[in-house]
Amino acid sequence: MCDDNTDMPTSRSAFFLAITLAAAALGLGGCASVDRAAQHTVAWVRDALQTQLDYPIDRVARASVEALRDMKFADVTAKTDVIYGVVTAKTARDEKVSVELTSISDGRTVVDIRIGVISDKAVATKILDHIKKNL
Repeated sequence: MCDDNTDMPTSRSAFFLAITLAAAALGLGGCASVDRAAQHTVAWVRDALQTQLDYPIDRVARASVEALRDMKFADVTAKTDVIYGVVTAKTARDEKVSVELTSISDGRTVVDIRIGVISDKAVATKILDHIKKNL
């Protein structure tokens, strides 16, 4: 009689171990892909356009001021420190434009853009595009 059945549990265990390791490797690669995708994600959160930029807060603040001035908004002002920043302006309709910045690391900044009481997605997107051009 053949004793091949005695190796069956070991072969089965090795097979499941190989599948588990392969799945884990694919899963880790997926996390890196998700992280890279999140870097360029733009979301609409609490009536604000929100994204993350791979630049330090001082550089994003300067680019925001330049963007709002390039777009001919009035009363452009900026207040920043090493953690937070706020760049404000007024539209021709006298609506407040607010670009709020939060440093989450030395080279990464969260950007929230609001226009007026109920933000305008199209205008917020144009502002973000101008900020990116100035980086």
